[in-house]
Amino acid sequence: MISRKSFVALAASAATVPALAGQVTNTKRTGRRALVLIGGANRGAYAAGAIQALVEIQGIRDGEPLHFDMVCGSSIGALNGFMVATAQYSALAALWRGAVSSRKVFRLKPQFAAITDPQSGVLDLGLAAFRLSTGLVNNVTGILDPTPIEALLAEYVDPAVATQMPFYIATTNITTQSSQLFVRRATTSDGKEKQAINDALLATSAKHIRAVNDDLLRRVLFASAAIPILFDPILIPREDEPQVLDAYVDGGVTQNVPIDVALKCADTLNVILFAPPPSDVNETYDNALDIGLGMFTTMQTRTLVYQLRLAYAVGKTHLPFTPYVIRPKHELPGHGADFNNQTNLETMWQLGYADMSRGWALFVPPPDLPFSSIY
Repeated sequence: MISRKSFVALAASAATVPALAGQVTNTKRTGRRALVLIGGANRGAYAAGAIQALVEIQGIRDGEPLHFDMVCGSSIGALNGFMVATAQYSALAALWRGAVSSRKVFRLKPQFAAITDPQSGVLDLGLAAFRLSTGLVNNVTGILDPTPIEALLAEYVDPAVATQMPFYIATTNITTQSSQLFVRRATTSDGKEKQAINDALLATSAKHIRAVNDDLLRRVLFASAAIPILFDPILIPREDEPQVLDAYVDGGVTQNVPIDVALKCADTLNVILFAPPPSDVNETYDNALDIGLGMFTTMQTRTLVYQLRLAYAVGKTHLPFTPYVIRPKHELPGHGADFNNQTNLETMWQLGYADMSRGWALFVPPPDLPFSSIY
């Protein structure tokens, strides 16, 4: 049984200075680059378009790694990150340019489906609503059907495909109320060299990074994107006690990107953001699902900004770095929950492609989060 604790408190506790136990002064991080892919539900289409442009700019093709030393992902960024780490760029494009929308990945569980079925009678609607309202305070841990996403992962995530570079996945363990990083270790010769450097740089890290084997890969990717309340937590056996299952949810709850591991292994961070400058955001919400996702997206965005601002503070004395970003000029179309609207997904893909084609921009922290508000 999952105890009811505050996701907000858990998120707040995670927006802290990256772990600095055993300070990294090794010059091996100099000149190394990390690609950072954040969470944002269907905004992953924007990142996929940007990645396609980056592939073309760098003149590579499927099976050839992008010019980075590692990739870090959280939530939908973890799925995109896997495709980048395994150099499956054509599959990534296909995923967002048709496959996702055709799967209806955000689908209510059968016992709640009558709520959104216009053909349902009053009694059916009432029964479904009653099941939902009582279940949320009793035994329902998620309202969306996991089957479509499990099928999508089974088709697009093949553990046998070579991992071209170290790949770090952010998740949240709500059993232990902590963030948990996983790593899919590189398997190619060049990738193993990058992995060895990362391992050396992370050897003194206070945070344990758990390796992802083939059996756990799809579950860990799903866990990283399992938005609380919408999806059931993903159960993953403990590393040292496999008979004990811990419950995992979206990595964006605690860290929208695993920025701490990126900072320790690289001095240049390339981050794909989904939100325009704050003054350009003017969202409206039509229903409770939209409101919930809006709240979660806001939390993810603010956590990311806090992480970057605190990373700046750390960088001045311990781990200097240069952050580059691409981001849309205006709010992306639709709401994050709408994975079924292919027109909006294609628009976001094209916007990401166009923005990356114009090149990376130096990240400047927004002025609405002064250090005085953090400390």
